[in-house]
Amino acid sequence: MPATPWNECLKPGTPEYLRAKKEGRSKLVSIKHIVDYYYGMNGFANPSPLEGVAVNSFRQPKSAKEPSIREAICHHFACDGVPPAIHDVTQGRLRDLLADAYRVQGLWQEASGQLTARAGDVSYAKLYEVVLALADGATTDRR
Repeated sequence: MPATPWNECLKPGTPEYLRAKKEGRSKLVSIKHIVDYYYGMNGFANPSPLEGVAVNSFRQPKSAKEPSIREAICHHFACDGVPPAIHDVTQGRLRDLLADAYRVQGLWQEASGQLTARAGDVSYAKLYEVVLALADGATTDRR
């Protein structure tokens, strides 16, 4: 489900717009506080990519402890009623996305392993012979 802007149906300057903007900022401040707290409590620097760096939402945790930090953050969101639903970020969705990322990583590792295992099966000499045979077959008149 794609995220929709918080102000999609609101006219700037109206009371509804200002109220939604205030509520959105309040949620973001709460979310930032929770993330800062759990990362700091566990001795991790807050995630902060350099300016201009695209964030890969499927990146793998950098340490064995980071998944448990993320789980604690999701639990906190659920308990406080601060799920950032504006962006369709829920504990269940995060779990599903992480599981899918691990599934895709497993598929990639399996395919990569199969290719590595077969790398010795291919020789440049045999490949050249096959290319020559194909070229010869392409130029031979088949009447």
